[in-house]
Amino acid sequence: MNTSELKRTLAKHGISKYAFSIDGVGATEEQYRLKRDGPVWRFYYYERGVQVGIREFASEDEACRFLLDTLLADQTTRR
Repeated sequence: MNTSELKRTLAKHGISKYAFSIDGVGATEEQYRLKRDGPVWRFYYYERGVQVGIREFASEDEACRFLLDTLLADQTTRR
């Protein structure tokens, strides 16, 4: 899975576009974020300038699937 496929899948499942940011697009003050940092993909929850739950992935596929699973498991991310 790549980020384009992830965005389509999230929309299909009714995940709010404000619940996440991918590579800085749509960034707000409180959300899940996925960002490429050189060869690594970094996942974290961002709130008031603090990154928590940081996870790093070697592949885009692995990172996208982790974000998808996280957003689907969090009922507060629905529109």
